[in-house]
Amino acid sequence: MKKYGYLLLGLVPIGVNAKTISTPNIDVVNESYFVYILGALVLIIGLFLVRFINKQHKIKKSGRKKLSLREEHKNDLKYKRAYVSSILMILAGILILIGKVGYVFYDNQRDKNSISEFYEKESEESIDPETDVAELDDNGNVINNTKYDYVMVLKIPKIGFERGLVSKDSKYNTVAKNIQIIAESDMPDKENGNLILAGHSGNSRISFFRRLVEVGVGDEVIVDYNGKTYKYIINNTYDIPKTGQAEIVRDSNKTTLTLITCRQGTNNQVVMIAYLDSVA
Repeated sequence: MKKYGYLLLGLVPIGVNAKTISTPNIDVVNESYFVYILGALVLIIGLFLVRFINKQHKIKKSGRKKLSLREEHKNDLKYKRAYVSSILMILAGILILIGKVGYVFYDNQRDKNSISEFYEKESEESIDPETDVAELDDNGNVINNTKYDYVMVLKIPKIGFERGLVSKDSKYNTVAKNIQIIAESDMPDKENGNLILAGHSGNSRISFFRRLVEVGVGDEVIVDYNGKTYKYIINNTYDIPKTGQAEIVRDSNKTTLTLITCRQGTNNQVVMIAYLDSVA
């Protein structure tokens, strides 16, 4: 009702319209703690077994009758095998935890490096917005290419957000891997166009819009693209049911940025409409 209030009053600005687009499966994606729990469980079991085996070995050794050297050696060998198995379990638990934390760190660092590469290339030459950025040799083969070849960078100062975006036709342009540029989107340099971005909320590694709901009317959103900085100001926010489609209500006579994510605890999606304020 909020988004249509001014329509009911008959105060419809020229150019304001609603367009329905298809949206990807945007959802509230929460972090899976299975790997952390598994690593911690294996580690705890390993520590418990080491303590238990040592204690049992001491009890048996102090309370048993004198054994032959062969029997003594056999018992000691069993103890050592059990002890080594427990130590290996401890190491396995540590490796699982380190591996998980290390992967998250590596993924974050890779993204930062890709953003740095984007700005380095931006300073050298203009980027074709319809293709992935890559260096080519004389035969047209890709060289020195990275996993994420960003064509623009999205910044939201209020929440300290910065994320690179790949081209629309990239295999990484999906909410499962990044913030997705919706197919119906226009690039920022198209006059009166609409750049539409969608991303997951929640607390997982791919919940890139987890804090988007903290942003509101009047806040800045910045897009660095093709050697220029596009500054947008959020003009309106509204909720829509999660149906796989989104109704975009905007002034078609203004260059627009639309952000879409899920609102946690509901079956709704949040739509934020921002209009271009300046280009530098």
